Amino acid sequence: MMVALAAALAALIGAVLAAPRLLFGPTLQDRALAVNAVCAKMALACAAAAILTGQHDAIAVAFALVLAGYVVNLAVLKFFRHGTWQAPMARPE
Repeated sequence: MMVALAAALAALIGAVLAAPRLLFGPTLQDRALAVNAVCAKMALACAAAAILTGQHDAIAVAFALVLAGYVVNLAVLKFFRHGTWQAPMARPE
């Protein structure tokens, strides 16, 4: 019980520490990394809260947060690499 409380508190502190990088990051890659970190910390806090309250169904919400963060991270990285959301119509020569 105390371990879950400590994990939730550490995750919330980590999310607060990542907020300046999210808001004032010098590049878009820094902001994407901060979003990924905040999403992971919120999933950890959600899982810890589920353990603390005894509602173990909320752990599925934590898994959904992790999956959504992964998909969004891949989409943002694709946009950074290609500069568009569209797939290339032809290969560059």
